[in-house]
Amino acid sequence: MKRIGIIIELCLICSICKCQIISTNQDYSAKLNDTSFITFINPKIFRYLPYSFYIDLNDTSNILIEGRNISIGKDYRNFYRMRIADSNYFGGQISFYKLFNGTKTKIYETYIKAYELPITLSIRDKLSGSLISFSELQNNRLTASIINYGIQKEFPVKSFKLALVINDSFVEIKAEGNRINDEQSRYLKKLKDKAPIIFKDIIIEKENGTLLTMEALVYFLEKTSNKK
Repeated sequence: MKRIGIIIELCLICSICKCQIISTNQDYSAKLNDTSFITFINPKIFRYLPYSFYIDLNDTSNILIEGRNISIGKDYRNFYRMRIADSNYFGGQISFYKLFNGTKTKIYETYIKAYELPITLSIRDKLSGSLISFSELQNNRLTASIINYGIQKEFPVKSFKLALVINDSFVEIKAEGNRINDEQSRYLKKLKDKAPIIFKDIIIEKENGTLLTMEALVYFLEKTSNKK
């Protein structure tokens, strides 16, 4: 679990006044009175990942935390967990309240933007710049996924184009779906060893149905093998 630092210092016996929000880049602070501050440090939240934060108080029983488009739960003592929903592409709001005699008074509120994790394109786990054989291209699909963050999230590839140089002529062939088609295969067979193969105009679909055009993916054809 990744942790973002949130330090909250409250004087429980002080009178709660209106917060004065001071923002510098991703650092936020709210002044309650001359001695009490709430400070968020780098609240940069990525979708799909859980986060935790800590409230610096001996007793949090009279502190209520509510999230809008962000789920918030208490782990133990002063530690809390938060997560933006997978389908939330924008962010959410966190509000802090002080409870007293059955009423709640808002003491701080901030909006936290949702950030995107990088999406990796590959064929058979081979990344851009790798050598790849014709059989690997023909027998495996093009994937778009989030990796290396403790999760495995894949997005459908809707279409793509192959850009090739055949006999000094530049050609582009489009395919629907995530596999090379018969026309692309015919052109691939004409390539020389170490010839570049460019996957471009790669369209993937996100959870909310929006289509996203990815950056180009480049391979080099391996027609001969020195493997024994």
